[in-house]
Parts: sequence; structure tokens; C-alpha cells
Amino acid sequence: MIEDNSKMLKNISTFNKERNKQLRERFDKYIKGNLLIRLKEEIKTSEEFQSIFQKCYDLRPKLILASGIDDVDYDICLKIAMNYWYHTLLENNDEKSLKNANSEFLNLIKTKVLIQCKLHHLNKDIGNESFYTYHTSLNYSIHSAINYMLSFLFSSKNQDLTIKNKNFKINTLFVILKLVRSILLLIESNNLGSAYSLFRTLLEIFCVYYVIYDDENVATTYYKFMNFRNEYDETGIFSEEFKKLVPSNVYYWENFLNYGWIDKLNNVGNHTKRKYVFKEVLKFMKIGDETYHTDYLNAYKFACKFSHGNYINQSFNVQHNIWILGRIAILIFDISNEFKKIFKIDFVVNNVDLIQFLHDNVIESSRIYSELSQKFS
Repeated sequence: MIEDNSKMLKNISTFNKERNKQLRERFDKYIKGNLLIRLKEEIKTSEEFQSIFQKCYDLRPKLILASGIDDVDYDICLKIAMNYWYHTLLENNDEKSLKNANSEFLNLIKTKVLIQCKLHHLNKDIGNESFYTYHTSLNYSIHSAINYMLSFLFSSKNQDLTIKNKNFKINTLFVILKLVRSILLLIESNNLGSAYSLFRTLLEIFCVYYVIYDDENVATTYYKFMNFRNEYDETGIFSEEFKKLVPSNVYYWENFLNYGWIDKLNNVGNHTKRKYVFKEVLKFMKIGDETYHTDYLNAYKFACKFSHGNYINQSFNVQHNIWILGRIAILIFDISNEFKKIFKIDFVVNNVDLIQFLHDNVIESSRIYSELSQKFS
């Protein structure tokens, strides 16, 4: 019996050594192998991780994975590697070596990984190697907030909500969150040009949400114009009903097709001088001041540079990546306030405040963006 136990322990030890060797090889371009395994073991054996891992990881047997449905060691190594890589973007090899011996820096990495482990169950469906950057700090915090909000939109409790313009709000919030998720996946699959193009659409729909907001009559007109758009896209012909609505001063009928519904708004002024372009619609948003709207418009104009195939000859760098993620995060702050009002939720999961987590990563990413811009200017 003792001999059998000794043999089993030896087999387990051999398995773990081979496994750690493969983990080193898998992530060696992001972090030194020995440091990776050391941090992984420190996190796995910490009291904080031990207190949450059974809640956040699925360890039921699965035939294709010997360690269970969730591969804990692999997941921790992935999170360590991507957080380490992200936080050493500004350093050369000598500076990285100094950081590798800096306990304060290594504790920062472990803290970030432990927070992500606590949120693992919100993000467990992303495992493809193409999406490693999902696990960098800013991406992960955005995904966590998005997945948390989507879980409430999918809830049957929606039927009990009593809010103004409920169908429009729920439907539009769902579209906004799905768009953010699509943009993130484009970024993480190294398709930043398409991500920027879709980001422009996201800004437009976000604007529509806060222009229409509680007004059910305007929402009805908005959907009517969407039908006009669908008919025009299918046939290339404007419907007779639509033609009767077009003001005589409008030269670009497609502009009116996009934003003609704003004439239904109260107190929008004389429409005889209106061009029905995004800049005009923006000022009717029921959120933010003039500075907010100007900043929003500048972001929209920047995104337009990459729309309609204009990004094909554009080159992208890390700054482009961080900029669009930062803009998405700012949008999420506003959307999270909507969710707090509608669903009465606090955005705290396993003692992690998702919005504070996102806010901290935005501040950090702003610093990295600024330093990278100076470095490569």
C-alpha cells in the first residue's frame, strides 16, 4: 500500500513538472518561465484564492481535460502572463529584470490576477489563444462589467420592471452591450480597423439612446424610420410615405432617413435649417454638458477616419488599442449608471466593485497611453 502511494505521488510530481514545463513554453514570449510558475504557485496557495476558487471555477470532470472543465493552472498562468506583459510594455529587458525582483510590482500583478480569478465565472467562455489580450487589465475589467450587465438583461425579472419607455431602453441597452462585446473581440483578434468602424456605430446608438430616452412617441417614430431605412436598403427606392415627410429644404435625403425622427422631439427648434447630421442630434442628448458633447463629437470624428474601408492603409499601434478601450470604458460608466437606476444593482461581485475596478484600470491605461505617445512621438 505504501509502495502504491509512493508511486502515485511520484506520478503526480512527474505530471506537474511536465505541466509546468509546457506552461513555461506556452507563455515564454510574455514572461520568464520560472517567474510565471513561482507567481502561479503563490496565487494558488494563497488564502484569498483558496476561499473563492470553488465558487469561480468548475472542477467537474471532463474527458478532454484531465484537470476538469476549468483548467485552474492554465487560467492563472494566462492571467499572470497577460498582466505582466501589459504592465511592462514601457520597459526594456534590463528594466524588466529589475521589476522581476521588485516585490511591490509582483504583488501588484498577483493582486490583479486574484481579482480576475474572482470574476472568472463571468468570463470563462473566452479561451482561444487568439484572445489572450482579453486577460489584460483594461480588457478584462470591461468584459466583466459588460457580462454582468448582460446577465440582468437576460433575466426574467425584466417582466416586472416599471420604467418609462421600457421596450426601447431594454432593447437599445442590449444592442449597446452586444456592440461593445463585438468591438472587444475584434480588438482581441487583432482587427483594430474594423473595431474602430464598429465603434462609430456604437457612439451613434449610444447617442440615440440618450436623445430618445423616456419619450415613447419619439421611440415609435424612430422605429418607423428604421423601417424606412430597411425598405430603402432592400430596394434602393424611397417609399411614398417617407417622401411625404421629407422637408422641402432637405437636399440629402439619406441624412433625413437617418435622423428625420428628431423632428418628433419637443423643443428642438425650427427644422427648416436642419441638415439632419450626427452633430445636430448630439446636442439633444439628455446627458452631459457642452464639454461632454464636444469630447464625444471629437471621438466620433476620430472613429470616422477608419469607417467605410478608409483604414485599409492605416497602421495601428498600442496607443490606438488603448485609446478605443478607454473611450469604451467612459461609455460604460454612463451605461452602468443607467443599470443602477433601472435594476437597482450595486456592481459588486465577490467583494470586487466592477466599476471601481474599471475606473482604476482606465486611470492606469491613460498613464500608459500618455507615456507611449511621448515615447513614440
